[in-house]
Amino acid sequence: MSPEDPETRKQLELETEALQEGLRKYREQQNNLDPADTRPGVHVLLRAVRVVADAIRIERGKFNDAGWSKLRGPLLSLDPDKLAVISLRSILNTVLSEGTKGAYPTPLGITSEIARWCVILRRYEMRAENPHQVGEFDPNYWVRTGADLTLGLKLAELAVRHAAIVEKTKTFQVLEWVETVIKGTGGQIKTPKFLRLTTQAKDWLNRHTLELDALAVPTYFPKYSSGYCLAD
Repeated sequence: MSPEDPETRKQLELETEALQEGLRKYREQQNNLDPADTRPGVHVLLRAVRVVADAIRIERGKFNDAGWSKLRGPLLSLDPDKLAVISLRSILNTVLSEGTKGAYPTPLGITSEIARWCVILRRYEMRAENPHQVGEFDPNYWVRTGADLTLGLKLAELAVRHAAIVEKTKTFQVLEWVETVIKGTGGQIKTPKFLRLTTQAKDWLNRHTLELDALAVPTYFPKYSSGYCLAD
């Protein structure tokens, strides 16, 4: 069948339109995802979550035989792997979304976001356990006593300290706290802390974003005169 045949030409036009529509929908879907749910974001999570979860297990072990602490109930109530995912997702979503606007989150913002998701998870899990459980294992008790924020701060500290990416022979940290000197009214000097990606992590993420985006573009597009041609 000749490429100049009307039916063949129409078929090639339909194939081209289908490819372009598929690419448009894929990019639209990626733009609507939280940063941690994009393919590069998931790559960061998968590489960093295990070491953060191990650090949480070590911290958790300190409270098994210890006396009461605000952290004891929350840490023993929730699975370390889930806590690691919550911590990293909350941090990545906040850092990446605010970082693109030229701003970076403060410890309070990060702590509150992690705490919020930990409370949501615990309330959900209690439906299958004992919904009337009270005391240090009750998420409502965490909120009343501030234990949820204590947990969020501890998880943020562990994630920043331990989240790392191993690539070939190199290992680099994903996150870092940065202090910025600000002169306030009356000559007061303030040094608020902000959280951001390290330079190595930012370069790694940019590189992998371009590589993964390229996978969504087909190598060949239909060509009316001779079958197919290389995509631009």
